This record gives sequence, C-alpha cells and structure tokens, in this order.
Amino acid sequence: MSCHVPSRPVKILIIGAGMAGAAAAYHLRQMGFEVTVIEARDRSGGRIHTALSLDTPIDLGAAWIHEASRNPLTKLATLLNIPLVNTDYQQIGVYRNDGTRISQRQITPVARKFEQAIQAAGKHYHSIATDCSFQAALDEVLKDTYFSPIQQEIYAYLCADLENEMGCSLHDISARAYLDASTFTDDDNLLVKGGYQQLIDHLLQDIPLLYNQPVREVIDTPAGVKVQTDTQVFEGDFVVVTVPLSILQKGAIRFSPALPAAAKAAMQRIGMGIMNKVVMHFEQTFWHTTKPFWYQIASRAADCQLLVNYKPATRQPILVALTVGAAAIAQEHIPIDQIQREWQERLHQLFPRQDIIFKSIQKTSWYSDPFAGGAYSHMRPGADTRDFEALATPLGKIRFAGEATIAEHHAYVHGAWYSGVREAKAIAAIVKGKDYQVR
Repeated sequence: MSCHVPSRPVKILIIGAGMAGAAAAYHLRQMGFEVTVIEARDRSGGRIHTALSLDTPIDLGAAWIHEASRNPLTKLATLLNIPLVNTDYQQIGVYRNDGTRISQRQITPVARKFEQAIQAAGKHYHSIATDCSFQAALDEVLKDTYFSPIQQEIYAYLCADLENEMGCSLHDISARAYLDASTFTDDDNLLVKGGYQQLIDHLLQDIPLLYNQPVREVIDTPAGVKVQTDTQVFEGDFVVVTVPLSILQKGAIRFSPALPAAAKAAMQRIGMGIMNKVVMHFEQTFWHTTKPFWYQIASRAADCQLLVNYKPATRQPILVALTVGAAAIAQEHIPIDQIQREWQERLHQLFPRQDIIFKSIQKTSWYSDPFAGGAYSHMRPGADTRDFEALATPLGKIRFAGEATIAEHHAYVHGAWYSGVREAKAIAAIVKGKDYQVR
C-alpha cells in the first residue's frame, strides 16, 4: 500500500488505551508521528486495571508477565525499576472440601494418567478430519479408566487448572489447537509488584488521551480516516483499532467499508474467555503456607476453586479467588455480601480453628463490562491460527491490533504488546518507506 506523505505531521488515531493501544501509541510517537488515543472508559489500561483501594495495589485484570525470559514486558518493567515477583506455578496446595490436604503422592498417578491421555488424544485427533472440544477428546480417551472418588476429584482439579489457564471450560477449547501447541511453558511467571498500570502509564506519558469516548463508527475516506464517537468526530491519516474481540463480535462499532466476510467468520470461531476475581483482604493472616496457589477441589472441574496467596508478594493478608467460564458469569450477579459469606464458610472448612475476619472484599465483572465483554481469546472447536491472522487484516487505512489479532501470543498481555508494535511498524513502513527496528 502506498501513501502520499503530507507536508504536515502524519496523524494517527488509536482506539483503545489498553496494552495494544499503548504500545502502538508509544512507538508511533517515538517514530515522529502525531498520535491521539481515544478511550471509551474514564481510565486507561483496558483489561489491565490496578486497584488502589487496598493497602497495596492489586491487579483486577491481567497480573502476571508470562514466559518472562522471552517477554518484552520483562525488559520494560526492569528499565522502569518495577519489582517483579517470581511465582512458581508448580507450587500448589490441593485440599478437599473438608480441609484434608491432598499429597503429591496421591496426585502423581492421576497426573500421569492425565498426561498419557493428552498424548493419546493428540495421536487420535491428528488422524481424523473432525475437530472437537478438548474435554470431549479427554473423555473419549479416558472412558474406560476407573477413578476412585478421591482420584475423580484430582482429575477434576487437573482439568480445572487447565481451564484457569485458558479462561474457559475445556468444552469450549479446540482439541486440535490445544494438542498442536499448548501455549503454556515452564518459563518464569512474574507478578508485577505495584500493578501493571505502571507500564501503561509510562507508555502513554505525554500522549493526548481522550476519555469517555466510546467509538461508534470508523470510516476510511480518500483523504484519511474518520472516527465517530457519541460526541465528536476525529480525523486522521490512519487509525489503529485495538478494542477487545467481544466488541467486534457484538458489532458495537460500524466500519466503512464493512469488515470482510473472512474476518466476520473468523471472529465467530474465536472464543472470548471469561475470568473474574474476588479480592479478599483480611485483618490478619490466618494461613501458614507460603505456596502461591491453593485449590479447593470437588468432583467436577466447575466446582474446583483456585485461590492465589498474595501475602508473599505484597506482605498483606490478601487472597484472590479466580473463577472462569459459566461460574464467573454467574458470580457477577451474586451480591458481594453473599459472596463474602460463602467464602467465610469455604475458608473455615480449610482453616477450622482460625479467626477469619474480613477487612474488605471486592469482585470483578469483566463479562458484563460493556468495554471488555470477557477476559481473553481462545480457539473454539473448528478454529485455527489463520482466524487470528484474519482479524489482523487491514481495511484500507484502518488497522487492527489486540491480543486476538496475533496467533502465537493470543490471550497474553505481551501478545497485545506485539500486535501494537506490529501496527506501528507497518504504518511507519507505509508512510516513510523503511523497516523500523523497535527498541
């Protein structure tokens, strides 16, 4: 695509102030472009949201830098002197509902069968043409396997652990996609002490940022682009759209020309997972383990509950419960006082002789959030990596970024970063005719 270079500075509009928008804005500004960020919320960050209402900052959305040794955000945080706390994903305490701890000796034989089932499912589903859900693939391989009641709970916990990684039920994950290339690695996972918002604030520093401007229409014109919000029309030479997948799926933004059929079909094959958090701050620490993760398990994956122990990272008596899928959606409609009572009962089961006194409690509602509609993308049965590429296809001078537009790193914050950098470099190459190397 060629582009006439105007005598005035080239103006780029960025829709969305999450990580993709912030990365694109920062690098375009570094390259000498005039950049304006248009944000629907009254804050920046998007699905990054650092709460400051507790005695320590807590991320209500994205919280970890994954695959740390290869993650560009590790370098950025280090340059900004932001402390990073290594979280060992293998250090998990597993408990039954009555508080009985499950030993590694009990877990190991079930985990071995689980891994063997994954390998067997991989061989089987590579030999047939039809995709199915990952849960269906596991069920087929394990249909003749006997589990005792406690082994069934351990199996459910192993499934729940994968669901927490994916942000959705295993019934909604493509077996072929998962078995081809699981996104999980054994690399370090770093908690951003002080919150991810610090990175967003740095990237958007001194860049014009307009809040409370939900975008309704994006138009590619012969002279440039127009962006229509509820109250204003913005004009520029290019626009980078970084809204979450769910916003595109709902058709909340009109495009002219219209999105191509391939992109519309792709966005329906890709799923939008949902993960919600309940942040519980206590008057004092009543637990005695330093393990970063605990599971309270049950016979079904949907009933297993993951807790994150924030005490080692924050030195505050804080536990964060993570819930995914249908349970996460249902939780959004439960009053906070009822959630507190339920967690009081759960925690008394785990720690029956301890005084459990809440200092504060809050929950997230990412599914009903009108500008999020969920947590992050995943591949449904029938989807493949080309669907992410279809969502990244430019529409004239309208370009797209976000974690759902990059196959290799979808669902991750650094995927959003890479997509924003990709679009910044692409615009620079069009306008200035050279391949920019991003620092």
